Amino acid sequence: MNVFLAYWNKEHFGYMNVITPFLSAAGYNVAGICGKKDLAWLPSRSIDDCDFIIVWNGSFGFQRDNISIIKSRIGARLLFAECGWFPGAPISFSGKTMYLDRKGINAESEIRDFRPGPISEQRTEALYKCLQACGPYERSTEKPENFTFVPLQVDSDTNIVSNSRFSNMQEFVHFCEYYINGPIVFKKHPRRRGDELQARRSVIVSDVDTTSLVRNARQVVGINSTVLLESLAIGKKVAACGVGLFTNHNVVLECHSDYGRLNDIDAFEPPRNAINSFLYELVFHRQIQLDSPEDSLRENRVFQEVFIGN
Repeated sequence: MNVFLAYWNKEHFGYMNVITPFLSAAGYNVAGICGKKDLAWLPSRSIDDCDFIIVWNGSFGFQRDNISIIKSRIGARLLFAECGWFPGAPISFSGKTMYLDRKGINAESEIRDFRPGPISEQRTEALYKCLQACGPYERSTEKPENFTFVPLQVDSDTNIVSNSRFSNMQEFVHFCEYYINGPIVFKKHPRRRGDELQARRSVIVSDVDTTSLVRNARQVVGINSTVLLESLAIGKKVAACGVGLFTNHNVVLECHSDYGRLNDIDAFEPPRNAINSFLYELVFHRQIQLDSPEDSLRENRVFQEVFIGN
């Protein structure tokens, strides 16, 4: 049984290679291919010799055509890998995590269609302890200030291009100022380049800690940034104006098809049990801790079902 890891830089290989010993222990031969060109010529290789192909990300333009070819050849044996949502707990040397998915990443993830059942009080407590051990995600108990925090993304982010109706962050800034009542604090993405963003009645920051902004905000509004998941973990009300893996889980105020719903955020009260079940699924059944992968893989839904047969 052969598994190919398709990645395009050393950092991605560092993530994906963590599962190699466990695949080998399960009887798989693991090989890696690197670079945009390698992914492009993969279909011309003997794909039929690949029992599984794990592709890093898979949503970039240079990947899509070839991934369509691969899907038509090997179908469900194609998997995707991407960075996880929360650091490992307790935080160790790197604190990095990743996840595997059978459909894609972000809004294309299989998690969108998966419905986790309710979790017990014991598992709820385990979730809170895990998030507290991560430091930044300890639930906020302080009285929030009267502002809405809006984390911005990068204009070229495929998550924006493919999974929202916004063409750039300047457009989103104007949108938020139109629909959101009261003070707003925007934070520029650290990788943003180009023209400065302009706001009519709001503050735009770049050097303030994101977690502090989330903890102090009354609520958080975004498109589909990972910061929205972090805000849920801290216990904030969240509104999403794009599609993400949280869509259809009843954990955020979903405004992607009706922007007017943003006016209802003050009255929005998501069921806490649904949020706990959703976060538990992500933390304990989906993401893999790079520093201690054995425990994570033992409970990882995708790894166990695909490679172990459980």
